[in-house]
Amino acid sequence: MYIKTILEYLKDDFNYSTGLVTTTEIAHATPATFAAHAKDRDLKVKIRDQLLSQNIDILLGGGLGGTYIGGRTGAKDLAIKHNYTLVTNTTELNGISNSTDRLLGLFGYYNIDYELERNPKESPSLQEMTTKALQVLDSKNKPFFVMIEGGRIDHAGHLLNSFENKTIYNALETINFEKSVRIAYNYAKANPNTILITTADHETGGLKVHDFSNLDKNLPNKNYSRIKNNEIRYNRSLQINASWLTRSHTNQKVRFSGFGHNFDTSTIMKNKDVFWALNEALGNFPVIRTDYPVSGAVGKLSFRVIGSESEGISYSFKRTELSTGETVMGNWVQSTRNKTIELTFESAKNTSFVVQILVRDSKTNLQTSSLRLHLSVIKLESPNSKTTSSKQISLSTSSSTNRLPLNFVNFIVILSILTLYLRKENWKK
Repeated sequence: MYIKTILEYLKDDFNYSTGLVTTTEIAHATPATFAAHAKDRDLKVKIRDQLLSQNIDILLGGGLGGTYIGGRTGAKDLAIKHNYTLVTNTTELNGISNSTDRLLGLFGYYNIDYELERNPKESPSLQEMTTKALQVLDSKNKPFFVMIEGGRIDHAGHLLNSFENKTIYNALETINFEKSVRIAYNYAKANPNTILITTADHETGGLKVHDFSNLDKNLPNKNYSRIKNNEIRYNRSLQINASWLTRSHTNQKVRFSGFGHNFDTSTIMKNKDVFWALNEALGNFPVIRTDYPVSGAVGKLSFRVIGSESEGISYSFKRTELSTGETVMGNWVQSTRNKTIELTFESAKNTSFVVQILVRDSKTNLQTSSLRLHLSVIKLESPNSKTTSSKQISLSTSSSTNRLPLNFVNFIVILSILTLYLRKENWKK
């Protein structure tokens, strides 16, 4: 048993389309955190297989030359095996149809090269991957969740402090990250049913900027070539008076920003708060709160439908005894809001039950599934047993036949490592 990630929760329970985009190798820690369950971040083959087996609609990142991918030949074999359309360079990515069903993009050798060194023909920028991911997900005409990571900012922070280009690498990676945020922001602004989040899992390097008052006034220009603009950014970065505390992670607080669909960020103080904020943004669809007291040979399973503004809530259950396979079905029963339902099971011997609880909202024609279809195994001890009763809780993998309506919000989560300092404070305007 494992705990579902936010991506799995939305994909399995609410039929969301999903995507993972990163400038690191695709099996790196951050994408793995959203869709893999390996014991160690270095188990690249296992993480690769888990990512590809998750039915994620879009996977874009580095790693093409990695041994766990095996170059273009290995990537092609993996794409065929897992039913993905494969792209391995910028031209192929930009040319792929937005109606592509499942897209796998693998670029670079391990990670996609730093922006200062990236060959634009071989590896796309984070902006290009962000644009294509949003285009493909948008074309599916259903809600989506996508995580987009500017992961090379962290890698630049891990460079030796004596490395003369450390600040320059960080600056250019952060600028390109900010440009990707701008693309996502414009999408969210044009599609009000979208929530955009920018944050980081930590800071790296302890960067401190002492002074940047003497920057060259010559600014990048959209009419200039990429090479010339990077030269301008390079020279301006050299004029930043900055220092680094370390080449490791720090405990510096990072920014959490949310935009769109009345998203409330006031309760976000810790990493774990993000999930509940996203969950709250799904709306007032009922949540099941459960309690499993066991006494002797009697198990009482109670649950309460909470968080619904609708009175049209009904529920049913199915109980299966594992030792015999005997199944008892319950009919749909109307429930008033916030009513607690209690089911009592008796057994003369130590046994196990599987109980599936489903809740349906007739107003939206939604029915819970998977995580919200609670599959609970209750071990009941016999009346004469002196041992303490025990219980186990796991999650079902059943899927609902009723799919959610299209007014559920889209989620775009963009992650960096350094705190995002916007070049223009009024950019949202």
